[in-house]
Amino acid sequence: LRMERKLPRLVASFPVIQLEKLTDLYPKLFPQPGYHVLTNDLYCYRVMRVSGMNRTQSLFWLGTIFLSGLILAGTFLAPLLQEKNPAWSAFIYHLFSSVCHQKVERSFFWLDRPLAVCSRCLGFYAGFFISALSYPLWSRRLVRWLESRPSLILVAAIPLIVDATGGLLGLWWTPLGIRLASGILWAAFLPAFWFRALAELNRTKKSATDRKPLA
Repeated sequence: LRMERKLPRLVASFPVIQLEKLTDLYPKLFPQPGYHVLTNDLYCYRVMRVSGMNRTQSLFWLGTIFLSGLILAGTFLAPLLQEKNPAWSAFIYHLFSSVCHQKVERSFFWLDRPLAVCSRCLGFYAGFFISALSYPLWSRRLVRWLESRPSLILVAAIPLIVDATGGLLGLWWTPLGIRLASGILWAAFLPAFWFRALAELNRTKKSATDRKPLA
C-alpha cells in the first residue's frame, strides 16, 4: 500500500496523460488533488496537474501542443510529400506562402527540397512548440516573472529586428543558423503570455455565463 501511494508522486513529474489499467476503486483509495479522474470498466484516465495546472489549463496546453506541433510538422511535410503526392505538397506550400516569403536561399533543405518556410519562420514555430511543450515544468515563480514583464517580447525581438534590418539594407548576409536562433529566441517567450491570455478568456467567459439571468 505504501508503494502504491508513492506511484502518483512519480507519475506527476511528467506532463502527459497517463492511461492505466486500474479499477474504479483507485480514486477512492488514492485521492490526489489536482487530478481529474474518469473511469470505465477497465481503465482510469487521469489528466494530471503539473506545476499547478488544473483540468482546463491542461486541456489548453494539450490543444496548444497539438496545433503548434501540427504546424511545425507541416513545414516538413511539404518536401516529404512532393514526390509521392505533389498535389498535397503544393497545397501545403501554398498555405505557408501567406505567412512566409519562402525564399529558397533563406530556407533549410530536406530531401533536397526547401522546407515550407524560411529558416527564421522555422525558428518561430520550433521555438513556440518547444517552449510550450516544456511549459508545465516551469516553476510558478518563473511564470509570474514572465507574465509581469511583457516588454521581454520586445527585448527578445531586438536581435531579430537588427538582423532583418541589416539584411534589407544589404549590410550583411546572416547565416541560416543565426536566423533560426533569432526566431527561436523570440518565440520562446510567447507561451507564457499565450496561456495567460487563454486563462483570461476562459475566466471572462465564465463570468459572463454566471451573470446571465435565469429564464
